[in-house]
Amino acid sequence: MRIRVHGESALKCLCLFNQFPPGNVPLDRRREVFDLLTNPGRLEREYHDSSRAGPSLENVETSKAQRLKLPHALDRLIDSFTERLIEKDRFASRMARTKSRIAEVDTKIKDDAGDVDQVFASVMRDET
Repeated sequence: MRIRVHGESALKCLCLFNQFPPGNVPLDRRREVFDLLTNPGRLEREYHDSSRAGPSLENVETSKAQRLKLPHALDRLIDSFTERLIEKDRFASRMARTKSRIAEVDTKIKDDAGDVDQVFASVMRDET
């Protein structure tokens, strides 16, 4: 059976084997090479997954900054109500919206942080 491997996949295969003297390639490395040869699209998927880490990390930081601002928004809203600048029904709807926004941002932080953790774990697994 002949398998053609081009570009990055072939380069990665060569690098995996060149780390060890001929005949002493560990079984896990041989399996990884076999997987790359039989599944050349894997490398491209891994590349795209790792390139997502940058934007996801930025998303986490942006979301955390937004999250820090939201309690201040709640404080200002409460102050506006106590000073009778807004009415009760308007206060209640804004309060509900702000609390909902806090929950959304918290969920986004968890999701993005999970994505970053998965990508870093994948990269660390590949390096070992």
